[in-house]
Amino acid sequence: MDSKEFQELIERYLSEHSTPGEIEQLKLLLDNPSYIAQLEMLMDQQLSDNTISAIDYPGVVKRMKLAIEKDIEHQNRSARISPMDRARPWMVAAAIFILMATVGVLRLTSKTIPPINKPALASTSTPILPGKNAATLTLSDNTTIVLDSAHSGVIATQNGSNAVLKGGQLIYSSGNPASVVYNTMTTPKGRQFSVVLADGTRAWLNAASSLRFPTTFIGKERRVEITGEVYFEVAKNKQMPFRVTVAHNVEIEVMGTHFNVNSYSNEPSVNTTLLEGTVQIVSGSQRQILKPGEQARVNSQKISVASDVDLKKVMAWKNGVFDFEDASLQDVMRQLERWYDIEVVYEKGIPNIEFVGSLSRDLSLQEVLKGLKLSEVNFRIEGKKLIVMP
Repeated sequence: MDSKEFQELIERYLSEHSTPGEIEQLKLLLDNPSYIAQLEMLMDQQLSDNTISAIDYPGVVKRMKLAIEKDIEHQNRSARISPMDRARPWMVAAAIFILMATVGVLRLTSKTIPPINKPALASTSTPILPGKNAATLTLSDNTTIVLDSAHSGVIATQNGSNAVLKGGQLIYSSGNPASVVYNTMTTPKGRQFSVVLADGTRAWLNAASSLRFPTTFIGKERRVEITGEVYFEVAKNKQMPFRVTVAHNVEIEVMGTHFNVNSYSNEPSVNTTLLEGTVQIVSGSQRQILKPGEQARVNSQKISVASDVDLKKVMAWKNGVFDFEDASLQDVMRQLERWYDIEVVYEKGIPNIEFVGSLSRDLSLQEVLKGLKLSEVNFRIEGKKLIVMP
């Protein structure tokens, strides 16, 4: 089979027009390394003029093969299942391509997108733009300063410590204060920012997050408080442990390490993911030490540890990406709410959907929704409200 015929076979499968024999044929072809290479080449042709690294090729092939096998299994049981049930495995496979086709990462032909009965996204003249680098800094005297990456220079001097905006981040110098003075950095929805603390520790705040910290660390420990999601690269200091106080009576004890904390109030648990070094999670009377690659999940002061964590997915937000791998519709919508500063409303009858793939956080909301619209869900935008429809 030549490359054009192979491409047409893929297109027919993704548009749900394959015959049972063609599905069987595609399954056999995807067991052949040469055809896997052809599939990757088709993707490479589109990736060549796009800066988004949206997929993991082996993952795509694996999921597509799995979906095809499920299709074949369902066809063998077609007398006992509904047409909608038979379509669901296709939706899993097609979602891989749908998420990426909208941003030019993969475009086979227009035939990969089957027709639908109603508009998936109501037209709007004003695009809802993605978030940007900005935050609010509250000083110890309750003075507030708007931080913007376009500005630079000294913005505050407190107890001998300067706060300087440089290169799109806030940098503190160490002073010699007699008492501790605290500042708070806050990122609303649709904003993110980073700060270098007086000890050299770096922190990145995701949207709808906050970090309360001293302008200079003194005493026997370095203690900060957070809400939302923050990634830390902690400067090593064995004589002065670094401690992070999180909501829900959670504390993280650090010597010097890299870790991410997700503590949004609308997420099911407080998740601390360790990338480098060692941390100890404390919740009530429980304590748990993490190793790199592990994630502690705290729910109702109970700590559980997962060792099979996808670090790329955890750090996607800091790297400018939405990673929707194995994400439910609700997971996806919570991310969009925070980054685009919108309210999501669900109508009745929304199906359970699992997404795969990744998209850039630099896209407008409308562009992102185009990538989601064929997964059995439709959307309508009314001002800053996103309505999810069946």
